[in-house]
Amino acid sequence: MHHKGAIGPVFAAMFGYSTSSEWDRVIFHLAYLVVVLPLVIKVYSLKFGDFVGRVFWFWRSKRRKYL
Repeated sequence: MHHKGAIGPVFAAMFGYSTSSEWDRVIFHLAYLVVVLPLVIKVYSLKFGDFVGRVFWFWRSKRRKYL
């Protein structure tokens, strides 16, 4: 798909589509995966009740500071 065709500018505006590879974007995506992927794996490996309990505990501890 060429960026100067009919659909290229639409994809560029809506999704940030570009024909040239930018190293800073590649590095950012890899860094994002390094940070987020272990968190996602940890959350999905927890049982649902454990996850809800941790979220409730975190919310309650933050709420207590402001009251």
